[in-house]
Amino acid sequence: MIANSVTREVEWGECDPAGIVFNPNFSRWFDHCTSLLYAAAGWPKPAILREFGILGCPLVESHLSFRAPARYGEIVTIDSSIAEIGRSSFKVRHHARVGERSCCTALDTRVWTIRDPESGRLRAAELPAAIVAAFRAEGAAGGADAG
Repeated sequence: MIANSVTREVEWGECDPAGIVFNPNFSRWFDHCTSLLYAAAGWPKPAILREFGILGCPLVESHLSFRAPARYGEIVTIDSSIAEIGRSSFKVRHHARVGERSCCTALDTRVWTIRDPESGRLRAAELPAAIVAAFRAEGAAGGADAG
């Protein structure tokens, strides 16, 4: 399955007064890393939206485990990978660490979402074969452009 790593420095505005990362920031970082994972699979988010006409891949479930703090000025590495692919959903695993110190892990479930042409409501749709192949890293990745 496709994987990607991001390295970032913890900024003061992401911390509580003690200089420790405020927990919801991990979720924000993981959401951004999911978009970067799409790009690593050859499908940057703008290309996905344009090519397939979807509304997005909203987060419908997240399981986070906080293991150790990350602090102001530390370098955090976030490893993200596709963990599972279903018919219309997929799971993304994230692991944030400072060096070898594990700070936070998450398993997020996202759903391939379209607007139903009859009702106008949001609904799940089947993941396209090109996306499944790219997430499985099974060949040429697709999007029209990488940016």
